[in-house]
Amino acid sequence: MIGKHYPMTYGLRHGWLVLALIGAVCHAEHPTQPGFASAPLGVLLDTPERIQAAAPRIQQQAVTTQAMPIGNLTGMLPDERARVGAWIAGGAKLD
Repeated sequence: MIGKHYPMTYGLRHGWLVLALIGAVCHAEHPTQPGFASAPLGVLLDTPERIQAAAPRIQQQAVTTQAMPIGNLTGMLPDERARVGAWIAGGAKLD
């Protein structure tokens, strides 16, 4: 689980989600992943609100096709993909 590696997410209900989606820091305002000068396709996933707004796209790319993260740079596990999918299926709520 991603949360085990990032203590700052302990106790945050959706902290794992944010880290699961931007762990490779490709989809940030200023990506730090080598080779990325800007967020791919202009898709920003660096805030909970942006992640929520992109929920249908995330479902398609990270859960259904598992095409993202590209090359699985973050090492996203099947159970993490399932949790993201369950969050989206539950309405992608931020509360």
